[in-house]
Amino acid sequence: SSLPGITRKSFEKIFEIGVLNQLSERLSELSHNDFVKLKAVMESENINEIDETYDCIEHLSEYEFDRFVSDDNEFGRNYLARNMPTNFDNSVLENMDLCNFGREILCHKHGEITSYGAVSGRGEKLYTTLTAAPEIAEEQTEDEAETEDESEGMSMGGLQ
Repeated sequence: SSLPGITRKSFEKIFEIGVLNQLSERLSELSHNDFVKLKAVMESENINEIDETYDCIEHLSEYEFDRFVSDDNEFGRNYLARNMPTNFDNSVLENMDLCNFGREILCHKHGEITSYGAVSGRGEKLYTTLTAAPEIAEEQTEDEAETEDESEGMSMGGLQ
């Protein structure tokens, strides 16, 4: 099979040639880029069954894919370049080791680097900025309000 994880063992469970023909037909309807994206998602999600492949095809649009990224360092560089101000001099990123940074960003986006490129987790975007979870932001706001209340009771020189 041209799909990762789909091996002779996957076909042993299928008794009807019609199922294989339907899969073949579905695959032929995909653009070349979507076919490569499918392979990346299948590798990332460890898909190795025909029915899982059908499900993956149905939800392929819920993943983002960048076939031009081959490692975590390159992903980190691309991520920063896309999220910095437009007038930022991206040349400073060229010699930086952003491997750990890229890996951490992908981890938060439930994605990974595959042998086909970078793929996001289902429902995630590869290059959108990470933001604090709403709960954390609310906790910070409450903490800031408490600090503000405490500072109102304080005055200069210990006089109130």
